Amino acid sequence: MAAGLAGIVAASGWVWTAGRANDLEERLALAGRPPETAPATTSPTSPAPDAGGGQLSQMTAEIERLQRREAELRQQQEEMQEQLSRIAQAAPAAPSPQINAWIGDLRPTQDVVRGDSATAEELPAGRTASLILGTSHKETHRGHRVEIVDSAGKVVWSADGLVPDGETNDYGITLPAGTLKPGAYTIRISAQEDGKRVELESYSVRVR
Repeated sequence: MAAGLAGIVAASGWVWTAGRANDLEERLALAGRPPETAPATTSPTSPAPDAGGGQLSQMTAEIERLQRREAELRQQQEEMQEQLSRIAQAAPAAPSPQINAWIGDLRPTQDVVRGDSATAEELPAGRTASLILGTSHKETHRGHRVEIVDSAGKVVWSADGLVPDGETNDYGITLPAGTLKPGAYTIRISAQEDGKRVELESYSVRVR
């Protein structure tokens, strides 16, 4: 919006400058035109002094200045239009409902070995996945955090502010399509307890 308004301002300035230059050009032409009915007051061999020469020079200089300003405003307007076009192209698309989303009910795992396909829940690659993370602990904690760790132990995504459901005590997260590359991951939930961060639950998943 700001770029659009700036473009309008630049265009308005250009229009005003162009109009001003045209007006001065007309005045200059009229000033330099000899009067049609003016009687001759000087002899043919003695040209009359140019009483309006100074004014004509000033008008000419002003026209040149306005023409340069007009060119500058044209360039600014083109640059602002290009900037506005880039902003419009870079704007993210509005979110929309997604069909064929995968929904899974995950249970906590105990001492899960990373990449253990026997206990890992499989998530389809390339599809949005909504996960319901069940719990096995009594909820008395604050400051919940969820982390997704790859098979090398690297945290690939994390977020604070996780809140359990008030009735089921379960957690819910949604992974948009393409969030995770194929491979094995561990989802970990931790929280604050007595001033320390403790791990509450972990879930093993594999993206195929």
